Parts: sequence; C-alpha cells; structure tokens
Amino acid sequence: TIILSKFDGIKNVVLGFSRDGDYIGDFEFLKNTLCIASYGAGTNCSLLAISHTLINKVLMVNVDTANRFNSELLDRYKNFMKIAVIASKSHLHRGSSTGTSRVKQTNQVETKLDQIWLDGELISKDDAMKSINPTFKTSHELVSSHQSFKVVILNTDGKREIVERDLWHLTKAFVVHPQDERKIYWDIFVGVWVVASLLIAPVDIGFDASFYGTGVLSDLIFSVVFFFDMVISFRTAFPSTDEYAHVIIPRLM
Repeated sequence: TIILSKFDGIKNVVLGFSRDGDYIGDFEFLKNTLCIASYGAGTNCSLLAISHTLINKVLMVNVDTANRFNSELLDRYKNFMKIAVIASKSHLHRGSSTGTSRVKQTNQVETKLDQIWLDGELISKDDAMKSINPTFKTSHELVSSHQSFKVVILNTDGKREIVERDLWHLTKAFVVHPQDERKIYWDIFVGVWVVASLLIAPVDIGFDASFYGTGVLSDLIFSVVFFFDMVISFRTAFPSTDEYAHVIIPRLM
C-alpha cells in the first residue's frame, strides 16, 4: 500500500492510498512537473518504474488509447486535488496564530475528511479503511504513524541533501523533530515546571523550605526534568537557514 500525501506548509497530510495493481506518478506525468504528491510505503512494496519517454512512445502509436489514458489520468488528478482543497480549507478554518496550536490542528485535518482518494476514486473514509491493510485501524493513527517531514542529511558524498523521513525513522535514529507532538507536549511539561520553580523559589528562600525537606525534593525533580530537557535539546532537529527543512545531522545538532 502506497500512502499519498501533500505538504501543507508544516508537514505532509495523508489524503489517499494506492493499492496493489495501481500506479503512482501520474499526476506529475499529466502536469509535466516534479512533485505534486508525496508517496510513502505503508507496507512492503515492489515497484515497476516506467519512464515518461517510454509512455509517450507507446501512446503515440494509438491515438484512441492515448485519449482514454489521458482522460483517466485527468479524473484521478481532479479527485486527488478535490481532497487536497477540502483538507486545505479545513486546515485554514481551524488554523491558529500560534505554532503549537497549528501543528495540533493539522494532525486532525485528514480525520475530518468524509472521503478519501483510493486508487484514483473518491470513496468514503470508512470504506477505504476497511479495504486497505488492516493494521491501518483509524485515520488518526494513519496521520500519526506515517507523518513525515522534510529534513536535511548528509549523503554518501558528504553533501547536504533534502529527503523525507517519517517519525519512525527519526525515532529510530534518536532524533527529535520540533514539530513532533510528543516534543510539543514535553515543552509544555517543562514550561509548567519552569513556572513552578519561579513560584517555589521565593517560598524556599523566605521560609527555609529545605529545613522541612520539601526544598530538596523540588530541587531534585527540577534537576531531573531539566537534565532530560537538555539531552532532548541536543537531539532535536533545527530549521535550516537556506533550505525549507530541518537539519538532522548529528554533529550539527
């Protein structure tokens, strides 16, 4: 199963699926461009690659076949863009001025869709979930587990390269993406402790709370929380200055 998604300015949003026997890359072929949708493997896949040149040569032989093929591609493209527009409008409607709220709302974009793109057709989301891999139980789980980001890595030649990595690959590499929901919740948790320390410190100094043992306990908790926050900070990707992506190169983080 291939997962089709589209970048909304923050991350890719799941919009559809392509199952066994279907084809991908037709949007780019139809519009003669590089990237309209993003494609990711939801399960183990074997792909047969056919060049645009070969397709054009075959279509030039039979005009009727070419017309039917182009008509099918156009219908598939219109269906996908229809879902993309609905998701985009839903995102803008629920958008927030704060970055944290925006990310949290974006994770819900796909779950609000009544239909989804499946093998070129628009069908109900529930029917789509039943017809694809049973491990994809809910649409929210799809967005969470297959959420991907554009990141900067070093290729085999030692040069910077922009690729897409999902949360599973980043977690496996012990890299934290700043737009990961878990990182956002952690920052909120640390922020609460910072505020708590500002409130407790005057009480600790004014009433000698260490005499009762509470000051020692609070200092220990603060130290543990801030230690883990420092470790996470050293493994958190940061925005690149010249590319619209996040750097996950270990020696630069």
